[in-house]
Amino acid sequence: MFSSEFLKALLTLEKSVVRDQIARLTHDQRAMIRSSHACMERESTKNGLGLFVRLFSEYPQYKSIWPQFREIPDSALISSDKLRNHGVVYMAGLKQVVAELDDDDKLIEIAKRIAGSHCKWNICKFHIENMVPSLLEVLNLCMGSEMTSEIADSWTTLYDIIGNIISIEKTKDILVLSPF
Repeated sequence: MFSSEFLKALLTLEKSVVRDQIARLTHDQRAMIRSSHACMERESTKNGLGLFVRLFSEYPQYKSIWPQFREIPDSALISSDKLRNHGVVYMAGLKQVVAELDDDDKLIEIAKRIAGSHCKWNICKFHIENMVPSLLEVLNLCMGSEMTSEIADSWTTLYDIIGNIISIEKTKDILVLSPF
């Protein structure tokens, strides 16, 4: 077991590293994420479903991560209420992130909560990274000619940050639960 001093130092370091991650998002990137999200939000359910249909099309093995999708045949996934509901929950979580883009403390809290909930399903940074192309496809459909490489870079940075925070949470869990 670790001493309480070590655990306090670990948590202090974690806070600092997470804060540094959040600070990677510039003011302009936050504004681009906010404005482009508004476009996606107009048809939130459709876009959440579209994102996961694209993700599972590219990575069919990801379907097994979620117990509720395992028994659904691939051909029936697009019309599945379970996938639609998951898309709704996902888009609601994304809306929370976007709503707090200008408050680093709240954004850190939300990002850590998201990381914790994803760690329990053994989701890793690479899973988050692999979502980005699907997200950008949906954004491109929503925004058309208004979609820019800067907007894509902003979202890529946000998802990289979330992936890194998941990695940080996993590392912290390993250290804290370690028998050493």
